[in-house]
Amino acid sequence: MKLLLENWRKYVSDEALIESYMGDWAKHSTLNIGQVVRHLRYFFDLPDTPRLQAAKERAKFILNDLIYAVLPPQTHHTPEEVEELTGYSYPELLKMGYDPDYKPEIER
Repeated sequence: MKLLLENWRKYVSDEALIESYMGDWAKHSTLNIGQVVRHLRYFFDLPDTPRLQAAKERAKFILNDLIYAVLPPQTHHTPEEVEELTGYSYPELLKMGYDPDYKPEIER
């Protein structure tokens, strides 16, 4: 929580930084929502796992990804990891979350 407050104070002092902070947060959330959608799509399907156990595991994954979709990425990612997301569009991030093998070209 202390890290979150320190980061927030740093960003609220400058309007451009607020926009950047919120944009990074939105992009990170989009990636996590893509992961949630993948877990919902394959809710009863995990390799070598019975259907009921797969559903329990997927439910845990969904909860985890929803928590991280709500948290600002600056609280649990390095600045380099957050910066990497800025090169992608929202549809690309959603697809990257849904399909871990999808790697679009980064336009900078």
